[in-house]
Amino acid sequence: MSNIGSVIFYISIVLFSSFFALLSQTNKPSEEKVKISKVSLIMIIISYLIITLPIALRYNTGADYNSYVNIYKLVEVEGLKASAYSNVEVGYLFLNFVCFKIFNDYQSVFIVMALLTNYFFFKGIMYESNKINLGLAVFAYGFTLYFWGFIIIRNILGIAIIFYSLRYIFEKKIIIYFIFVTVAVLFHYSLAVFYIIGILYVEKFKKYRLYIAITCVLLVPILPA
Repeated sequence: MSNIGSVIFYISIVLFSSFFALLSQTNKPSEEKVKISKVSLIMIIISYLIITLPIALRYNTGADYNSYVNIYKLVEVEGLKASAYSNVEVGYLFLNFVCFKIFNDYQSVFIVMALLTNYFFFKGIMYESNKINLGLAVFAYGFTLYFWGFIIIRNILGIAIIFYSLRYIFEKKIIIYFIFVTVAVLFHYSLAVFYIIGILYVEKFKKYRLYIAITCVLLVPILPA
């Protein structure tokens, strides 16, 4: 595929996904109803699949593609002992191990990562569906974080998990938020900085918010990339 063809293809992915997300909102029930309508659900699933399948089924696409294939091959040989030979986060190594045992194909890792990443992003967006334009939200995601998912898949999955978990801060369920952040950290250690956000919302720590925020800023440069 030519460079122009690739650009048109990926732009089309985002535009069509955004379009179906917009359609899902025009067909949703009133705010008083809890369950989403069947038509809206179908539209949002189509939107999800349009933006997920290209990144899940890609081949030799993305700067780190070969690196992730090599990680899988290491896990294929060493199993869970691969952590002794790699500085890759244990959560990602474990996911590779599970994919190897169940599917025995490195492509399954890209598929599972893409499915999980977009699942958490879409769930986070849907949580605010009564307040935001879903089509615009998918459009914004598509032209910002989405394309990073072709390169830094561990980071993006972790960010997607944290994005979803923010709902628990709004609901004042800080412990659940911390659990989700912990899962995200297992895929990329640098995301540990998001523990700070939860701490800022713990009632007894409110008076220390400024000091905690300053500490957070100072820690960012020394966190692992």
